[in-house]
Amino acid sequence: MSMDNRVKKMNRYIKASYFHIASAKAHCDNFDKWIRRRLRMCLWKQWKRVKTRFHALGCTLMGCL
Repeated sequence: MSMDNRVKKMNRYIKASYFHIASAKAHCDNFDKWIRRRLRMCLWKQWKRVKTRFHALGCTLMGCL
């Protein structure tokens, strides 16, 4: 599944359930952390080679060279 499809699918879920969880700020913060962690995990798994991971992390941390 591509990252764009993954984000669109999660957005549908978030918008549908937003009013159920809007009253609990701590729950929203935890949910946000979980979503970001899962997206990072998906990106990490897409970068299969060590060289790709090293280059991609270098681009995110220092700006692409």
